[in-house]
Amino acid sequence: MIVVLWLCCMCSLLAYLDAFVPVKVKYSSSNTFLQKKLYNINPSNSVDVSDLNITMSDLEKPLDDVELEFESSGVSERGYYSWVESLKHIEVSFSHPGIRGQPKDAILAEFTSSTLTISIFGYVTYSAVLEGPIIPEESKIEISDGDDNIPKIFLDVTKATPGRWNRFVREVGANGLLTY
Repeated sequence: MIVVLWLCCMCSLLAYLDAFVPVKVKYSSSNTFLQKKLYNINPSNSVDVSDLNITMSDLEKPLDDVELEFESSGVSERGYYSWVESLKHIEVSFSHPGIRGQPKDAILAEFTSSTLTISIFGYVTYSAVLEGPIIPEESKIEISDGDDNIPKIFLDVTKATPGRWNRFVREVGANGLLTY
């Protein structure tokens, strides 16, 4: 009885393992059109692109300076800021309950080419190293009264080199009072 059970288990195991063995299809003239398409059989390793009406010289030409567009967005880990990113810009909206009641005129946001610093009444409350280099002269800052007496800080940042960042802040500075 034990031997029969063992044989059944071994047969089942062999059948299971056999399912993972790759099947090799050999090209022959007797293969049908469907088989050739299903198994991608092509003995010359070439692809027919005649329906695209392009030539090799077309493929060798340099690409024009194409304006690629994309948009991505995200929210900080704690939810205090969010961003929307395109190829050349990133727009950020900050709002933190720790600055509730502060007058918008007392808030100062400043950029360098790689950092952001937010101060209230001259005290640094937030600093960060940005994900990539920016052009501070072309970047805009707007501070407004927000909901629940929490000021909102809007940033429209121009990237120095176009591309995808997938986040706004690379690292939060150690001298800030608040974490965003």
